[in-house]
Amino acid sequence: MPCQDSLPETSDESCPETVDKSCLAAAETNIQDRIRNHNPLQWNGCRTIIEKETLMDLLKDDIKPLYFKYLAASFGSTLIMSIYALVDTIVIGHYEGPDGTAAVAAITPLWTVMFAFGLMFGIGGSVLMAQNRGAGDEEKARRFFTSSVFAAITVAALLTVLYLVFLPQLIRFCGARGHVLTLGCRYMRWIAATLPSFLIAQALVPFIRSDGSPLHATYSVMAGGIFNVFGDLFFVFGLDMGISGAGLATAIGELISFTCLVSYFFRKKCRLRLAHPGRYVFSYIKKIFQVGISNFVIDLAMGILNVMFNNQVMALLDSSALAVYGVISNLATNVQTFGYAIGESAQSIYSTNFGARQHKRTQEAFRLAASAAFLVGAICLVLTECVPFLIVRIYMSATPQVLQIAPRVLRTYGIAFIFLVFNVSSTYYFQAIAKPAVSLSISLTRGFVLSGILVYLLPLVFGAGSLWTCVPITEFVVFLYVNFRLKQSGITLFSRSR
Repeated sequence: MPCQDSLPETSDESCPETVDKSCLAAAETNIQDRIRNHNPLQWNGCRTIIEKETLMDLLKDDIKPLYFKYLAASFGSTLIMSIYALVDTIVIGHYEGPDGTAAVAAITPLWTVMFAFGLMFGIGGSVLMAQNRGAGDEEKARRFFTSSVFAAITVAALLTVLYLVFLPQLIRFCGARGHVLTLGCRYMRWIAATLPSFLIAQALVPFIRSDGSPLHATYSVMAGGIFNVFGDLFFVFGLDMGISGAGLATAIGELISFTCLVSYFFRKKCRLRLAHPGRYVFSYIKKIFQVGISNFVIDLAMGILNVMFNNQVMALLDSSALAVYGVISNLATNVQTFGYAIGESAQSIYSTNFGARQHKRTQEAFRLAASAAFLVGAICLVLTECVPFLIVRIYMSATPQVLQIAPRVLRTYGIAFIFLVFNVSSTYYFQAIAKPAVSLSISLTRGFVLSGILVYLLPLVFGAGSLWTCVPITEFVVFLYVNFRLKQSGITLFSRSR
């Protein structure tokens, strides 16, 4: 029978479950002709065949090259974000001095809130979308996508009003005073004005990756990041705008990234479609919240832990120790983003195959992610152990007092990195296999429950020097807990599935 005769002429439901390669090629060749002929029924049939063939990539392709394709794209965007965040801090510090660096630290919690909400809606919604796609329920998958977008837009609008109306009060609440408060407001006014682009872009990235286009997400982030780096230099120094110029460059850079992300919806290969969830919209949002809450907690917990550490360092040690903690805290944040990248790169593979009940493929993907996490964690550990002086000098013009204590602090705290990357990335696996409670318990324990207890307990028992061991001990204990939960799920690390 000719290939064209095998194409459904009536509805999506009549599409065959499998597709011959020559038939797919014919379908793709004839799409434009059918659109010109205004035959929507034939177009719907062809579109569904192509969608099903694209979906099979995650279900049938060899896991190893598939995972590393996603990993490379995810790591690319993560590195770009880390680099331009670092450049932002360095440029502001050189122009405004210590007050500028303090202002950046003071507004960090406001950043955290924006990105935490975006990450929660993006990861939670994309996991549920991929699970339903894997199970063959495309309509329900689209409803989760629509609900996530609706929630992201709503929260972005509320936060924009809050930030614009109460910006000085919010920055003061974060600890800024005097000139530091003034500088923080100059930077954040640009961010507040463009806040929806930050939050919604953060939510869109996981969906685009899950839709089979990780490189588009990476290129979008890179486009904004590259502008931000050069924009910082131009606006801050070239136009002599100072910290306000850095805020403007960041805002424009994010608008560029957001525009690039939105352009994906006009590409032929885009399968993301809006579908009205009806009266169950809040039920969908509740499920998205339940799945994505651990990502929300991870981001917020780091800010809470930083506050605890800051108070303890100043109470038990001195400002030189606080300066060193500023370095290790920033470094730990960047290392944690590697855990995000490794987890996000595997998340769509986990979710889709779990939805299709292909559990061996899900476990194989996890073992690849775990290997990547331990490799990255080991590299970060080696760097902090071998070149602590170089790391400190990159961040600041160090005093003799700082250089005296920095090596011991970095080498002690850095032990955590071997476990930190794995622990963070593992939360994505538990989300994808419908165990959000396990993912949330990992995030809470390592974020501020166990670590918060140790921050106050260890110095009381063993002295101020033990403060730097709190995070390594926490990450090791969490690693043991994750390993226990994995065994319950049928996974033994680094062993081949049978």
